[in-house]
Amino acid sequence: MTFRNKSNLRTHVRHHSGDKSTACPFCGTFFSNNSKLFNHMVRKLSPNGMFEKYAVACHFCQKTFNSERLLREHIRRHVMNYKCQFCSVTLDCPSALHRHILNVHANLRQFCCNLCSRKLCVLNCTDLDRHVGAIHSNDLAHVCAECGDKFHWRKQLVTHMRKHKEGYQPFTHLCHLCEARYANGFGLSRHLLKKHKCKVPVGFTRYQYKKCADGFMRLQTKRCLSKTLALQLGIPSNDSNYVTVRNL
Repeated sequence: MTFRNKSNLRTHVRHHSGDKSTACPFCGTFFSNNSKLFNHMVRKLSPNGMFEKYAVACHFCQKTFNSERLLREHIRRHVMNYKCQFCSVTLDCPSALHRHILNVHANLRQFCCNLCSRKLCVLNCTDLDRHVGAIHSNDLAHVCAECGDKFHWRKQLVTHMRKHKEGYQPFTHLCHLCEARYANGFGLSRHLLKKHKCKVPVGFTRYQYKKCADGFMRLQTKRCLSKTLALQLGIPSNDSNYVTVRNL
């Protein structure tokens, strides 16, 4: 990667070295730069009145944020800027493209788990450690404050906590072709594949679901491309498989 100046290069190198020199004065969490510290404080301290909290929502997935800056950074994940040279898949960043090529086209797994002999497509040892901790460890670090249930992953805890909320909906994933409802994406993916023989939409590596305005998850059928990538690929603005947006 290339950078405009040495300052940007030094900031980037911290991602590889793990150097985190800035700490939150309230919780002690370390960060690699001041912008990440500020984002952390806006996310975590707004409910305590330290920052003025107002909700701005992403129109792609309905997720809300406490500042427009956080929203802009999030929206970049929805806009695809790179296309795989070997297939029709489009991705948002160079690292995702690199991982896709290694995993799908080169069939290369860079790290092997010594506990299950499973070869993993991970780019660093941190991801391998995460696999070992989540799959092979008996340490259930995430505990539900309501009922005491324990989980390996924070994502599992977040999903479980929805059951304790008022107005809980057990079936959140809806089929866009019929009235079928499922509790998760795995069930809906199996339904789309077996009943409707639905292919993975153009530009995607797998079935992906997005949250609609009514709160339910549905299959994402159109890939969102940056205007630059759309021009490079010669995709017209009225193509039914894509949505084109300005560069962020």
